[in-house]
Amino acid sequence: MAVASLPLAFPAIVRAGIRTGLPDTDDTAVLAPDHHETVVSLNCGSVAEAGAGTVRIRRISGDSHQFDGIAHPLATVDIGAEITYEIAGLDADADYVLGISAWDADGQGRRQSLAVNGSKLLPDFMPVAYHADKATYLRAHLPLPRELTSGGSATVKLEALAGPSAVISELRLLRRKADAPREVKRVVIVTGDDYAAHLWRVTGPEFARILRADPRLEVTITESPSLLGSPVLASYDAVFLHFKNYQDRLPTPPVLWENLESYVRNGGGLVIAHFGCGAMQEWNGYVRIAGRVWNPELRPHDPYGEFVVRILQTGHPATEGIPDFTTTDELYTCLDGDTEIQVLAEATSKVDRKDYPMAFVHRPGKGRVFHSPLGHDLRALQAEGTRQLYLQGTRWAAGRENE
Repeated sequence: MAVASLPLAFPAIVRAGIRTGLPDTDDTAVLAPDHHETVVSLNCGSVAEAGAGTVRIRRISGDSHQFDGIAHPLATVDIGAEITYEIAGLDADADYVLGISAWDADGQGRRQSLAVNGSKLLPDFMPVAYHADKATYLRAHLPLPRELTSGGSATVKLEALAGPSAVISELRLLRRKADAPREVKRVVIVTGDDYAAHLWRVTGPEFARILRADPRLEVTITESPSLLGSPVLASYDAVFLHFKNYQDRLPTPPVLWENLESYVRNGGGLVIAHFGCGAMQEWNGYVRIAGRVWNPELRPHDPYGEFVVRILQTGHPATEGIPDFTTTDELYTCLDGDTEIQVLAEATSKVDRKDYPMAFVHRPGKGRVFHSPLGHDLRALQAEGTRQLYLQGTRWAAGRENE
């Protein structure tokens, strides 16, 4: 399936806030899962209750608060050691997703949990993301298992684990549309931190556009690596890692590593994009599922520029029908590890004249992993071959085998 090239233009939302790390908030629909619609949305801190038809969200505990000196809608929050909400009027036969926005806007080092009817869907997360090295808000989507909503209501509780309080800026309930296709593979793009030159609030939505070219993939974006530690990870057929976290600002605790590795080895799909090879440096075992990881002691990459990607394995589903192609990107030379992998594509460095993998796969346990260092920026993601590699590689990774 061909993927149409897009013009080299930054979305207006990113142009508006690229210097502050605070783009506008009207891009929520880009992050939301396909085939879902918002049923009700609560602007926390501004109102304590919101409703649409029979469905209502009502704050039970917590206080309204406005962070001083920040002119941004998400700086108005509910705050408290515990913040609870009641969601009423749920349809027992419907599929719901809980959407949140949260922001530690005064930088107090908050950590918190989020539970629905006692089930901790985010056991431990920091209400912050980092864009262009600036602290900003995060937005996350959490599929709600039917056993949590079948009684017609749900209690959402945020509890402070560190810092002065828990905070939340928005609470949204999304419902799967009645006419939505059922035979889809669900993919979540996980982002929320990266090297300053990697503008993930630009490239994350572009990766989503690439994947949405196939209507059989249902795509959502969550701006918190903490999703990797959630039990709802099992709701997805593939996880697309698009982040490189830093331990001094957004560490990944062992619960994330353990849950992600278990997810993959038990049949989940994993896609690792660009500097995702450098994620979770706290975990020596990352190479077991990533296949190759960033070694900071190696030369990182050739200077940004044009090079040719050669397809080595034309019979693999991730590369079938893709010819050799030219891209303008970073040619990574820093991947390290001895895990057995199948290299699907490579490129020759103009610096040392050696060949380096540009796409590879491997099979930890029952899982499928597709890994590519391509995709530095929006321009790099316009290369037709790169787009097709990520589309077909993700489609292959999401083809979960029978367990």
